[in-house]
Amino acid sequence: MDKLSVSVANQEACGLDFNISPIKYDNHPQIMMQVMSTDPKQQLPVLSLSYEINGASKKLEFVLPIFTNKFLQRVDMD
Repeated sequence: MDKLSVSVANQEACGLDFNISPIKYDNHPQIMMQVMSTDPKQQLPVLSLSYEINGASKKLEFVLPIFTNKFLQRVDMD
């Protein structure tokens, strides 16, 4: 599998911030990501996975089941 890339298609719209690590190639490629809530929105993120195999480009998009179950805000204690 060559030229594997990962991105979140609707990152701004879903209110989440993604930190995607470089792809770890082994027998099965691994993708690690950290997700932080930036806004209490309800739209689920769409992951876009693009790769090339045997000279043919492929693209998969699927919804990640990630949503905010708690959203904390700073509070002044003055």
